[in-house]
Amino acid sequence: MILKIKNTETVDEVQERFSAHYPYLKIIFFKKPHHVEEGSYNKHRYLHGTLIGDIRLKQESDEIEIY
Repeated sequence: MILKIKNTETVDEVQERFSAHYPYLKIIFFKKPHHVEEGSYNKHRYLHGTLIGDIRLKQESDEIEIY
């Protein structure tokens, strides 16, 4: 799957497209990385309505290829 992520999309739009292709998996966006063999805290999750353009460091659309 090639997942194109646009600055004008929201977190939940990307999550919906990902889940449509992989129904038993989910993708979650976090504000802070976690350490090896640790999970991420829910308080660091981006809210569903957050625009991708507001959270990404480089301000252009991009693609992620997932196998």
